[in-house]
Amino acid sequence: MDYICSVVGFKCWNSQRRSYIIRKCIHKCVKREMWCYIIQVEEVGEYMISSRSVRWHRKMKEGDRRMFSKIGDMSNIYRMYDVMNDRWWGGELELKHLELVDCGRVADGWYIPEESRIKIDEGLGLLCRAGVLLHELCHLSVDMEYGYLEMGERLGRIPWHGRLWKEEMGRVGFAGRIYSTSGNDRFS
Repeated sequence: MDYICSVVGFKCWNSQRRSYIIRKCIHKCVKREMWCYIIQVEEVGEYMISSRSVRWHRKMKEGDRRMFSKIGDMSNIYRMYDVMNDRWWGGELELKHLELVDCGRVADGWYIPEESRIKIDEGLGLLCRAGVLLHELCHLSVDMEYGYLEMGERLGRIPWHGRLWKEEMGRVGFAGRIYSTSGNDRFS
């Protein structure tokens, strides 16, 4: 009998570090109070995901639920910023301007380091807006820690979606491969 479980849609890796998305849970068992899932993933048939990954995923989802209950009115982008800043950075991020604008078809959001400004597309749904804001806050965090403009002068270009940013995205709960477009699906 098939079970619906919380890992469906979660990303996992095989021994060659290739990423797969869990499509269907085949079996569920409990041994010594540890959850263990045998799952069906794209391209590989059966694969065992570690109980540690499942616990981390559940813990992150529970934290997300608590965060959204603290935000309350999801249309209030400033409250969303305050709660996210407190949750992941202990209130340390210093943002001067946050605004909802029409970003057009180019991007869902922008971080502008010269002005310490974040712009989020006003046409996004509320959960997408939260994911894009978190994406842009990761840029702000890396900028405050390492300085995008100084890195750009040293390297000849700004590494917007480089290793430091990807590490920060992973720290705040983005799973699997992280791309420059990661964000709008974080909470959906």
